[in-house]
Amino acid sequence: MNRILILGGGVGGTLTANLLARRLRRRLQAGTATITVVDTSGEHVYQPGFMYIAMGGERAANLHRPERSLLDERVT
Repeated sequence: MNRILILGGGVGGTLTANLLARRLRRRLQAGTATITVVDTSGEHVYQPGFMYIAMGGERAANLHRPERSLLDERVT
């Protein structure tokens, strides 16, 4: 079995996990591979949105989401 561990759930970690999940779809479904993302907070912050907060066009609460909501269902 192949195990892939991604440290960090920021933009790069999330993108990498989702791309690998698509590429390894058959192996993940067969149980011969796993993809795991480890992140200390479990929350994704859309940092480019901070610019809009400064201009009064966005609220900080709208820039946070659970990391799980952005990950492919095959990623743990």
